[in-house]
Amino acid sequence: MSKLERIYYFHREVSLGRYPDAAKLAGHFEVSLSTAHRDIEYLRDRLNAPLVYERKMKGYRYIEGGFALPFEKSPAALFLFAVLNRLAEDSGLMDIPEMENLQKVMGQFYCADYKKLAGRIHCEKIEVEPAPPEAVRAVLMAFHNDSRLRFAYAKPNCETSFRKVDPLRLINYQGRWYLLGYCHMRGSIRMFHMARVSSPEVLEEPCECGDVDADHFLQGSFGIFKGEPVHDVKILFTDTAADVVRDQVWHKDQRMKETGDGLVLSIPAADFTEIKMKVLQYGWRARVLEPPELRRELAEEVRFMCESMGMQP
Repeated sequence: MSKLERIYYFHREVSLGRYPDAAKLAGHFEVSLSTAHRDIEYLRDRLNAPLVYERKMKGYRYIEGGFALPFEKSPAALFLFAVLNRLAEDSGLMDIPEMENLQKVMGQFYCADYKKLAGRIHCEKIEVEPAPPEAVRAVLMAFHNDSRLRFAYAKPNCETSFRKVDPLRLINYQGRWYLLGYCHMRGSIRMFHMARVSSPEVLEEPCECGDVDADHFLQGSFGIFKGEPVHDVKILFTDTAADVVRDQVWHKDQRMKETGDGLVLSIPAADFTEIKMKVLQYGWRARVLEPPELRRELAEEVRFMCESMGMQP
């Protein structure tokens, strides 16, 4: 058992008015009396617990009420830590030794309160693609050292190239991890899907992208396919789709307008890929108004889908 667990146990016994002493602490955790005395001193001197020894009761008590250990009475803090752990697990980051060790240490610190709350949180995502732990570690080390990265990158068609990149941001989007960086092969900012990164290497070359506004690049357009927005997309949502979308935020610069036909959502976009997916998700309840090229691409997509099922559009 860890020191923190012993301290939490002793604190709880004192708070419940059970007058514990060093012998009780040592016996409960099967440690030496000297270790138990050091734990009590740590609680009193380092954590500022108002502890006094009550000779008549042969144990300790608090001379002031209301003392609590860090996070002991903060369900919100426990919830945040539990959610972060779930995010790490879903993203494959728990395979990194440092993350696993941190979880063990923090789990001991929060003790039973954390374990009880964490067991009641269920996170469910689809299409989760864990990032290779060695790739994540390399990116984090590059951020720490302000260094460049070199890695092999595979496209969806399995074509592989070797990239030298100045890392800018590590992004979690819809259960996937991405690296935003300045690619020296392309001479511009690029988004790299971390699941396709292999053979990462942190170079002894400094990053030289201090003038790149990564946040502006990320926030400029809808979806993960980033770039300067070149399209003002307008979608009309009707029926129940309008009720759902009305309470959603698709982009920080979105605009909504109520019309006699339904709700018109306007968003800036650099790429149509995800927008087509969203429109198809709502079916006939979503209709693209602008731009015309997006309407044509969606019409073609629907036609191909019908033909693949042997149906007429």
